[in-house]
Amino acid sequence: MTNQTYDEQELQRSLQQSVQKLRQEEKNASLFQEYGADNKTADSEPENKIEQLETQLESTKKELLAVKQRLQALESNRDEYKNKYFQFKGIFQRQTHTFYLYQSLSTQSRNALHGVFKGNSFESFLACGVQPDNIDTVWEFSRSLALEGNLEDLEILQTIIVYFVKMYNKTHDSPVLAFQETAPGDRFDVDLHIRTQDSKAAGIITKVLLTGLTNAFSGDIIKKSVVEIKS
Repeated sequence: MTNQTYDEQELQRSLQQSVQKLRQEEKNASLFQEYGADNKTADSEPENKIEQLETQLESTKKELLAVKQRLQALESNRDEYKNKYFQFKGIFQRQTHTFYLYQSLSTQSRNALHGVFKGNSFESFLACGVQPDNIDTVWEFSRSLALEGNLEDLEILQTIIVYFVKMYNKTHDSPVLAFQETAPGDRFDVDLHIRTQDSKAAGIITKVLLTGLTNAFSGDIIKKSVVEIKS
């Protein structure tokens, strides 16, 4: 009886140990599976982050390229506007310079031209000066001063005539008026030139006081150049 009890106890103990061992192995297997899954997730996280960073990098590169292209377009537009600004500034300065020259004429000359340049504003000066009849009047007044030997305002008047002839030509598809090609050293020609009162009757032109006008199409003389012949 005692021996039987002992054997049963040993068998029971052995079974318990086996059960505990199996439970431990099961537990270990479970832990191993969980650890492996965690490691797999942990291993995939850096890869996912790298992919995200690469995607962000590509997106950033595209944005930078777009910004660069916009900046280049702005630079191009800025240069274009800058060139136009200086172009218009130059035109405006030339226009105002001519107006200031007119205002610097002697009182006698400005009074004589009062019927040509009506008003005192810069705008009225331009509007009146570009009219062909007024160009003719200013030239004729300048001729009378040159023939009289009154040279005080002649250079300024010549500048004003040149300016408005160019302005008048710009109102047409092609130039209408041109300036006569006369220079010191040319031989005086009564068909081309008018000599001053104190000049010799013939000879070599020593000075051009007022440049004449021609028809830009035909070359016909419209206004003869006023010259001096001293030698």
